[in-house]
Amino acid sequence: EALTRSLGRALPMVPRALLLTLLGVALMGCPRHTGPDTTLPLVTTENRAAEDEVRAARDAADAGRSTEAAERYESYLSRYPDDALRPIAQLGLGRLRLAEGHTETALPLFQEVARHPDAAVAERGRFYVGVTRHLMGEHQAAIAILEPLRGRTVDPEETALLLRTLAASALATNDVERAILTLDALIAESVPDEDKREAEARLREILASALGPEVVARLYDTLPHTGVAWPILARAGMRAAFESGDLVRVRTLARALTDAGETLESDLATMAVRAERTGTADPRVIGALLPLS
Repeated sequence: EALTRSLGRALPMVPRALLLTLLGVALMGCPRHTGPDTTLPLVTTENRAAEDEVRAARDAADAGRSTEAAERYESYLSRYPDDALRPIAQLGLGRLRLAEGHTETALPLFQEVARHPDAAVAERGRFYVGVTRHLMGEHQAAIAILEPLRGRTVDPEETALLLRTLAASALATNDVERAILTLDALIAESVPDEDKREAEARLREILASALGPEVVARLYDTLPHTGVAWPILARAGMRAAFESGDLVRVRTLARALTDAGETLESDLATMAVRAERTGTADPRVIGALLPLS
């Protein structure tokens, strides 16, 4: 709750519900797996004492003993400044600091990992630099860092974290188009169901707001027809076209929805039939279509 208030002060334009979602970013400080960090390349050390220290820190983090874990990571980093496991310890400590809301402490740890000579290790550091920049309210910087990493995460939780963070930064910079595309992509990913539900609820909320015609046109051409957002836009477009008497557009959208495997609601089906049978429409006329038989 304290971290929610802290983030609220840093990101005053972000709704509380979205702030709670962003806490999922910070609270991932404790790894959920107990084995080696599978999202990093194989990093080993010949120093058994150093390895034991890092393992003890990870075990403490897994068990929820964050204070002990942080102390062990800090002890390792102090005692073994040149050990090969240093980036793992920095990432672990950095995530713990994020969970505490100490972005200014976490950032240098992630930045050092981002300078690692191994490209895969450095990319992991950049990923968390981007997340931290977002939590610091530096949304354009976060987007610049995280956008190139789309499609490169292999862990479902980190994929969700990446896309959630991108969408939130897009909304914070009023880039509604990017936010819609990102949330739609998140729903299509193999991520936890909770992330899918939150993303879909936020996506529907955004789509229900007033979107400019140019944005709608680009999204209609860009969004995958198998996603959540495109059918919503197509249905809304079909109703608007019928109201304006543009039956050519009604026919086009009805066919596109049907081709995408969508079932038209009764009102849309009626509009589609009328558009197929007539050339013009008067939206003020209320009636029903009956079979001639």
